[in-house]
Amino acid sequence: MAQDYTAIHRAGVDNAATGAGTGRALFLKLYAGEVLTAFQSKNIMMPLHRVRTISKGKSAQFPMTGKYRDAGYHTPGKEIVPTAAKQGERIVSIDDLLVNAQFIPNIDDAMAHYDIRSIYTQEAGFGLGKVADQNILRLAIKGALCESAAMAALTAGAPMIQEYSTFDDEDFTRNVVIGATTGTGSDIAKSREPQSIAQAIMDAKRILQNADVPGDPFVVLNNDTYFDMFKVSGSNPLNDLVIFNRDIGGTGSPMTGSVPQILGMPVYVTNHLGSFGVGTNVWTS
Repeated sequence: MAQDYTAIHRAGVDNAATGAGTGRALFLKLYAGEVLTAFQSKNIMMPLHRVRTISKGKSAQFPMTGKYRDAGYHTPGKEIVPTAAKQGERIVSIDDLLVNAQFIPNIDDAMAHYDIRSIYTQEAGFGLGKVADQNILRLAIKGALCESAAMAALTAGAPMIQEYSTFDDEDFTRNVVIGATTGTGSDIAKSREPQSIAQAIMDAKRILQNADVPGDPFVVLNNDTYFDMFKVSGSNPLNDLVIFNRDIGGTGSPMTGSVPQILGMPVYVTNHLGSFGVGTNVWTS
């Protein structure tokens, strides 16, 4: 009959305990050399919008001047009468301080076998970047929804444009609805077709150029819309999209999942588009 040696002393046993698994209780739990952090999303909007530093005060003023000027040929002998130039302003108030509150006791920092502060700092940066991204995109959506002065002046709930004042020389353009058949009605099925998405982006750029909008436009898509660009169906095969056709200069690639440009406009994809509501202490609501 075999002898039972389960009670024999083992160096890894905690307090001479017996039972399965106790033989490893006191052995060192080796640190793998890296800390696995939660998946973090990218901040894309900081370099894509105007950043202004306000050292003193609660708001910043952005002067507005009339876009159009009357011009004509002068007839010798006639008085040159100046035309009135309209001016206005937009006021942007600063939000309260955006923080990511953390606390690391000195004793925890001393006992930790890895640099816990660097990890917490990185996580805080990601958290701040995400909320900032969401808020910037929220304001971009609000601005895009203002198709008229009447809509921009709406004050029910959160105002569309902060401290809005009418400016006659301000331009408003209509929005483009993906998959629209007539007017602003959208066919849900068509709104997910690659051709409809690409066509809507091209229509949007045409509207911007017709309105003489300055600057370098870019495209921001949510994940679902972005990956719909790569959809394959019997009636609308993926290679119908010219942005994927390298024979005519297309640079997109379904192999790498990239749509770098459409009509010269860079394309960005983010989870943050439309994912943030009105927050407390957000004066730009």
